[in-house]
Amino acid sequence: MRITALATGAGVPEHDFAGQLTEVHRRAALVKLHDGWCITLLGVELGRQPRGISLSLGEDISLRQFLSAHAKLAKRGGVIRFAGSALTIDLRQALHWRSEIATLQFDCRRTGSVRAHRTAWSALERDGRGRGLREIAGAKLNNLSEAIRVRDIAAAERAISGLIGFGEGKTPAGDDYLVGIFGLARPAKPSRRRYARSLRPWPHRAAT
Repeated sequence: MRITALATGAGVPEHDFAGQLTEVHRRAALVKLHDGWCITLLGVELGRQPRGISLSLGEDISLRQFLSAHAKLAKRGGVIRFAGSALTIDLRQALHWRSEIATLQFDCRRTGSVRAHRTAWSALERDGRGRGLREIAGAKLNNLSEAIRVRDIAAAERAISGLIGFGEGKTPAGDDYLVGIFGLARPAKPSRRRYARSLRPWPHRAAT
């Protein structure tokens, strides 16, 4: 069975590669490449993501029907093939997708930006899945927000060190939150970008 790849995100190698499946779910699979990096295979409804391959996968199709964890794979001639499986993924016509986050101009002083932030926050509250982190790490999150507001590097570093690795999962919730914070700072006004750059080495130092 051949599946067409609709898009490849930044970080998916354009050259030939090899690796191994480490996790297989119904609509997604995680691949560890031989160079140590990971990429993901994603059903189209999961959206386009960095280091992700978006697949034209029928709603009734589960990747578990065709793939199993630890199976080896290789991309050759623009097609990914899996050991022990008849499934192939054709990347030759895939769009090379890149996020446009760098083009955003998020400025909390603008009425439109504030309104958008409130709308997004309201949606997250209704969703409910982020409440656990807020309940157990509320003080840390508040400290980080205040440190960013007043541009206090030392206070931000203390808050960051308390969030790295915090929570459950292979990517703990605290790490996810920090990725969002640094992603938001990238398209912000120059003074906020400079502040974010000054903090950038700290997560690595704190994690090691």
